[in-house]
This record gives sequence, C-alpha cells and structure tokens, in this order.
Amino acid sequence: RDSSTSRGLGDVYKRQDEPRVFLLPDRLNAMQYKGYVKRLSGLVAARTHVSIAAYSTFVPTLVIGYSVKARGIARDLFGDEAGHLLPAQELSGEAELIAAYDALMKRGDAEREQLQRRMPSYMAGQEETLDAVLNLAKGK
Repeated sequence: RDSSTSRGLGDVYKRQDEPRVFLLPDRLNAMQYKGYVKRLSGLVAARTHVSIAAYSTFVPTLVIGYSVKARGIARDLFGDEAGHLLPAQELSGEAELIAAYDALMKRGDAEREQLQRRMPSYMAGQEETLDAVLNLAKGK
C-alpha cells in the first residue's frame, strides 16, 4: 500500500520498463489467485496463504516468515527452513532478500522436483489429520 512514509506497491507498479511487475485486481477469489501464482517461476511471499498456493503448484517460494506456521510448513516440506524462510524480524535489508531469492532461483528445478515429490504425501497427511479430528468430534 502506498503511504507518505514508505515506498508502496504503486511505486513498484510505476516501473514501466519492467513488464514482469504488475498489480492484481483487488477482488480475486482463492482459485483466481492460485491461477496467477502457478504461472510464476518463483515467488517471495509474506503471507501464509499465498505461500501454500505456491507450494501446492510447485513454485519455488521464499517466505518472509513472521509466524510459527511459516517455520512449520518449511520444516514439513523441506526438513528445515534454511533457504526457504527469512525471519521477518531478522531481515537486515534488501540485499539479503535479493541474495536469498537468487539462491532459491539457482536451485529452482530442484525445488520444483522436491515439491512434486513431497506435496502428495503432505496433503494426504493433512487429510488423515482432518479425518481424525472429525472422528473425535463425532465421538468415535
């Protein structure tokens, strides 16, 4: 968002020399957002839902993490968070972010392959957990 004290999305969008930078419409549903996300070669995400959309469509993703959820998802999918998550509280500046993104993109094919291997069992695990919770709620 634009504000008088910091550079906002409007400033990024004004870069007419960069056709890869664009703003999405304000009102898209989850499937529409996911459709845009799955076309990306890589993503830097600061929100959990968009990172999940990227992971589920095998898009290499660097998360600027601020929550336990972001850490847990990275650990579940990759074994640890190194190279996949930058803690927002510890982020020192744009050079660190750019370097982390560049490193992610250098291993982009390996990241996609890892996600393609891991996501089916990860999703199955979530379904099993949901079933167990529903059974508990039903008193089984």
